[in-house]
Amino acid sequence: MKSDSSNGDTKSPGAGRQDSIPWWNNIHTSFFHINAFVKNNARITILILIVILFFLVGMAYMAPVHRWGDASTYYMQISSIANDRDIQYLPEDIQRAMENRFDDLPAGLFLTRTNDGEYYYSKEFSFALFAAPFYKILGISGILVFNAVLFWLMILMGYLHLRKKNPETIALMTSVAFFTLSAAFVYIFWIHTEIYNMFLIAAGLFVWLLYYEKNDYRYLLLASFIFGIAAVAKIPNIAVFIPLIFFEIYNKRPAHLAGMILLFLIPLIAFTGFWYSQTGYIDVYGGERIYFTDKYPYLLDYDDTEKIGTYGFSVGDESRLVQTVLKAPGYLSPDNLKNTLHILMNYLFGRFTGMIWYYPYTLFAVASLASLFIISCKTGLSWGKISNHIGKYQERYLILLGICLTIAGFIILHPNNYFGGEHAIGNRYFYIYPAFLFLIGTVDLKKMIPFLLIAFLFVVPIITDPIQSSKYPATHTERFPFTYTPMEYSQINSLPLWGDRHSFNTFTIYQLDDQSSPYQGGFLVDNGTAEFLIQQKDRTDTVEMIILPYRDPFDTCLTFHSNGETLLLNTTYGSVLDVSHMTEVYSDHRYSLYRFGISSGKAALTLPIQPIDDEPLNLSLIGDHIDGDWDGRPTRWISESATLFITSDVDQEVFVFLNAKSLYRPTLMKIYVNDIMEYQTTLSTEFSSI
Repeated sequence: MKSDSSNGDTKSPGAGRQDSIPWWNNIHTSFFHINAFVKNNARITILILIVILFFLVGMAYMAPVHRWGDASTYYMQISSIANDRDIQYLPEDIQRAMENRFDDLPAGLFLTRTNDGEYYYSKEFSFALFAAPFYKILGISGILVFNAVLFWLMILMGYLHLRKKNPETIALMTSVAFFTLSAAFVYIFWIHTEIYNMFLIAAGLFVWLLYYEKNDYRYLLLASFIFGIAAVAKIPNIAVFIPLIFFEIYNKRPAHLAGMILLFLIPLIAFTGFWYSQTGYIDVYGGERIYFTDKYPYLLDYDDTEKIGTYGFSVGDESRLVQTVLKAPGYLSPDNLKNTLHILMNYLFGRFTGMIWYYPYTLFAVASLASLFIISCKTGLSWGKISNHIGKYQERYLILLGICLTIAGFIILHPNNYFGGEHAIGNRYFYIYPAFLFLIGTVDLKKMIPFLLIAFLFVVPIITDPIQSSKYPATHTERFPFTYTPMEYSQINSLPLWGDRHSFNTFTIYQLDDQSSPYQGGFLVDNGTAEFLIQQKDRTDTVEMIILPYRDPFDTCLTFHSNGETLLLNTTYGSVLDVSHMTEVYSDHRYSLYRFGISSGKAALTLPIQPIDDEPLNLSLIGDHIDGDWDGRPTRWISESATLFITSDVDQEVFVFLNAKSLYRPTLMKIYVNDIMEYQTTLSTEFSSI
């Protein structure tokens, strides 16, 4: 007989073995799974990074090469270094350029002429030096490949930085979005220094943050050396390095300070010294700088005694840094600073240059840091809490200070061209952009959505076709949503308004949309509303314009946008608009701007009155006519009807004497004054006085 156990309990098979497994084996098994997941995730990230690299390089290599901006100078400089190992402009350089032309190369060439009559490429040459190997191996497209590699390295550095506080996937997604969903992407396809400058800023800050986190002096020296090259590339890049110097001073580390300044100066001295040894000038923007658009030295019938080209901007025999210091009082004068706020708004929100529209992740980065500040002070605002917050995130605030100094430098020192001139997409001088990425900590994908929407509305239409966007840099600004953003009045002379800018004697008129067309020295508005800007060049007391019907009498609606006033003009016989009585929409020491719109249901003509010196009357002939010359006398042939509009600066009687004839056969001519027929006659085929 078998007896039951005393308590009747039984254990399932394997239960005892299960209970006997040590607890640390469970931990080891879990760790193994986590480690395997991390390794697998890392492999996927590396694979994605490699795919992105091949995509960028392939796209850059296959893209057509164009001459935009200063590309002629950079291309020929790169070619000279790669083939001749020098930066001197020589006959073989221009021959190579003519044999390998793209677009209108070598138009737009900047050269510095030495006292000995030699020519050197008048651009800093560190970019050309590093790009030359890519050009030597891959040809012209190698320069764009160089840009693509630097762009990819920025994505890589962004990912490595962000993954310190974020999962691998989020870090990579954020870094890719940060750089690609910005106007910076377009400059991969330019033979220009924008990507190069951005890379130097990104690399310098990335390495400096390694020094900050690891307290390894070697990283500080390397970062300082990189910032030295950045200063060679563009003097304003120094601004981001200044807070890092004061950080070492504040922490009383003289050895660190001495080392970083020494390493910073090495590339500056090396590049500046070499340039001086070649040209006798300290700065690449000094000396006799000449801009060439058609006739080039050493080409065809070149005569070295002939003065060709246009003299360009030069700082003289001193460096830009010295010039800036000497001119500082003028930059900070009340007259220069009065429009600073207006210019700052242009910098942030402008239609052509606005940081928010062309680089939307800058706002996300600042919001990321601001959210930490709000959290730190949510129980109340006090100096102690602010101080503790800044101390906790001091590395980010040092970078933010460098960003602010850089932006302030461009706004104050370059108030009328802070963005790079007439061919720029967005702000071409926004080299500080990568610094914003280092303000980002933990990424909340939900909070990223608004900035992603801004990018899709403003940036994606530009970067989906970077070549066309670069060819026609104003086209996208004529479409939604850019039409709802403010125009940069402070930058009007530098904006890409090529076909919309029309110069007259003492003023310039800008067409702000496609609702008007140039016609007979004026602008024709037909069944719509056209927007205009008038720029007074020399602050003349009066700018007058005639507004009248092109064919049939009707009333024209005129809106003064500066003060919101709307007038209904009787344009039966024409009305004179005195622009100077309007409120200025912008004014500085160079010019005043007035804005108005013309609305008409039929064709209306807006014709500027151009005063003629010492002439009491000004005549304007409006309508279908052809200018001609008959036996030495100027004539205008009228096929249908035309209006003779006479203006005078003084109140006086006006007598009009005409010599008229019919071209082929006698014809009836009628003359109306204020819609009343005053005279009619049959014109013969010979001139007769009227």
